[in-house]
Amino acid sequence: MNAAEKVFESQADRDVVTWTTMIGGYVQSGLSFQALQVLGEMQIVGIEPNRVTFLCTLRACSALGNLDLARLLHHRLLNSGFESGIGIKPMLIYVYANCNSLKEAEGVFRSFQNRDDVSVCSAMMCAYAQHGYDDLAFEFLDKQRIGGEAPNEFMLVCSLNICGKQNCIRKGKEMNDIIMKRGFDLRKDVGNALINMYVNCGCLNETKLVSDRMILKDDISWGSIARGYVQHEDWQLALEIFRKMISEDIKLNTFILSSMSKACGSLKELCLGELVHFRVIYRLSNVIPSWEMLSSTCV
Repeated sequence: MNAAEKVFESQADRDVVTWTTMIGGYVQSGLSFQALQVLGEMQIVGIEPNRVTFLCTLRACSALGNLDLARLLHHRLLNSGFESGIGIKPMLIYVYANCNSLKEAEGVFRSFQNRDDVSVCSAMMCAYAQHGYDDLAFEFLDKQRIGGEAPNEFMLVCSLNICGKQNCIRKGKEMNDIIMKRGFDLRKDVGNALINMYVNCGCLNETKLVSDRMILKDDISWGSIARGYVQHEDWQLALEIFRKMISEDIKLNTFILSSMSKACGSLKELCLGELVHFRVIYRLSNVIPSWEMLSSTCV
């Protein structure tokens, strides 16, 4: 963001697009407080926010979990006439849910005339799931399917998370069929949700099938797979996954390293255990060694 800040500061004539771009940049960088500070500066100089500005600032508000600010922004939306703009209603539901106000999220949903809109339904479904109302969340999914509307990616990911939490493999496989038909299985977020669901349900063969189909896997994908093997004490496959992660230079978080340490101990793999130990040390120092460097410790 440093380069963006310099360019922003050098511009004498800033319009709403310039200000909004800066706000969006801060939000994407996880700097929500700074994003809201820019909004305040924007208002001081008399620039009125547009729909995209509101979307960005609502996302920042959600990240901070600030309910009072969420209400203030909602009030401004009502006065600006942007409340009915594309993406605003789902975002308001998302923000209120993240700020632990499910009632206000429901209020936004009820105020929407077209309650069959898939984006609004998916937002409300995720809100119910987030607050533990799994049955109400599934009602939205069933309503969409009965009405002939195909559930979107967010609804499917939400459904898979519920299935994994409830150990409901039948429903989970049903979601998997829908995902395959819609071609969503190659998308990283959906693939990760499928892997997580199958791991939680103890279906390691299905976990491997999903993993093999995924073109792009991140530390979440690999970590979930490793967790499944460790939970079910398949130590050898867990260590195989660990070796693959190192060879592909996948970021190793504390949970993964802890799981691999447990696997090494169970198999009495002193050599690989030392590699895990080195990864922990190098991770703390922000220097990640190569597989060749680590392998030399066992020679």
